[in-house]
Amino acid sequence: MRAERASAGRADAPVDTRRAAREMAARPPVDADRVAEIRRALEEGRFPITPARIADRLIAAKMLWAKPDEQD
Repeated sequence: MRAERASAGRADAPVDTRRAAREMAARPPVDADRVAEIRRALEEGRFPITPARIADRLIAAKMLWAKPDEQD
C-alpha cells in the first residue's frame, strides 16, 4: 500500500481500472456548471459561433473516427 501511494503521481504507476471506472461512473459525464456557463453566454450573445470553425471541427472529427478505407 505504501508503494502505491508513493508512485500514485508517476506516469508508470499501475492503474486500478475497477476503481477508476467506479469513480468515473459516480460523476455525471457532463460538467453541468460549464454547460450552464455556455448557455448563459449564448443567451447574452457573448459566445462566439463561427459556422466555418464548427464545420472544420466536425470534418476533422469525422476524419479521426473514419476507418482508413472510408477516408476517400
